Amino acid sequence: MQGGGPAALAGGPGDSVRALVEKGTKMPDVSVLGSGSMGSALARVLGAAGLDVAVWNRTADRARALGGEGLLPVERLADAVRCAPVVLVCLTDYAATRQALTPVIGETRDRIVVQMSTGTPADAREMEAWLRPPGCRYLDAAIMAYPRHLGTDHARVLYCGPGEDFAAIGHVARALGGTAAFVGDDITLANAHDAALLTFLYAATCGFLEGAAIASAAGVPLGGYADGVVHLFPALEHTVRVSVPLIAAGRYDVDEASLAVHSGALRHLAAAGQEVGVSDPVAAVLGERVRRRMAVGTAREHIAAVFEELRAP
Repeated sequence: MQGGGPAALAGGPGDSVRALVEKGTKMPDVSVLGSGSMGSALARVLGAAGLDVAVWNRTADRARALGGEGLLPVERLADAVRCAPVVLVCLTDYAATRQALTPVIGETRDRIVVQMSTGTPADAREMEAWLRPPGCRYLDAAIMAYPRHLGTDHARVLYCGPGEDFAAIGHVARALGGTAAFVGDDITLANAHDAALLTFLYAATCGFLEGAAIASAAGVPLGGYADGVVHLFPALEHTVRVSVPLIAAGRYDVDEASLAVHSGALRHLAAAGQEVGVSDPVAAVLGERVRRRMAVGTAREHIAAVFEELRAP
């Protein structure tokens, strides 16, 4: 345990950082702002990895509940920000972060603030523009994992911002387990990756559930249906790998199943969903996108050509 755990962090949760310094107490390695399910998991995993962690929450009782080996509940937000060189923010969203930090914005000077709250690329850009002038070193991050995955090989956290600042928090990033991926200097990239991947995940999940409705209505055992879904993964991977270079080149004339073939298949799939009472079947939405592309392109294109209907003008 770096710094000797709770003994080194002596002094109740109401103690100021100045009081801790006067006592010769080692200051925390990192502060975690927010003690919800994800913030609590971050604090516990960091503490278990040997870091001394200050924890703050707007509802102080939540932070106090985390008091333990290597964890120090701090009641005053200003103390939580100033007491550690690295500050992880895990609040509801970027608006909540700005609301919380506004009264203590001066304390962020020379701190590396890592935003781990839910947001968009535009949120990240605005947060950087707000935090940089006071002298804050700012990184944006996206946690691609459930709280239970932190500290395990399944954890994946994406970071973006100045590379030297990411290097400076390497010990914190590694302590969270799994993969700490630096995706670039552009402050929007972590949220952009997150939005793209989760859009795919939610679409796939909705497709799985709609398929389950069709299977269940027909008396297909759901276990067998699930096995079939997993069996399709190699086909999905093939489609992804083929699509990427086509999108990059902007040319979609490939000797594979054409848009015309997919259009017919999606029409039948939409009908199957409607027969069991599914409103607005996923296949109907996808079929409309395919038909729009066929109207401006060619029916012989690869299905990756639908990308052109989705991309920003």
